Amino acid sequence: MSLLSNRSSAASTERDPGLDEGAYVTDGKRLFRVVQPINPPRAVRSAVLEDCMTLDLHSYAATTLWEMGLRVVRPPADWHR
Repeated sequence: MSLLSNRSSAASTERDPGLDEGAYVTDGKRLFRVVQPINPPRAVRSAVLEDCMTLDLHSYAATTLWEMGLRVVRPPADWHR
């Protein structure tokens, strides 16, 4: 299930679930860390994600994030730091 619903980015002013700062998300091929969550007050809604393989930072528009079909990655229940 995608983190972002299929809604107009201009119509929504709420934060998208799962795209909190520090969260890990995947498109099924790559792992990303959310560096900067979507900021609704901006004219162009976007988020900054870090590719965990290359450590490159990229800004993605909300529509692109939705198209990527991102899912939250959580550690197993028995995983401890």
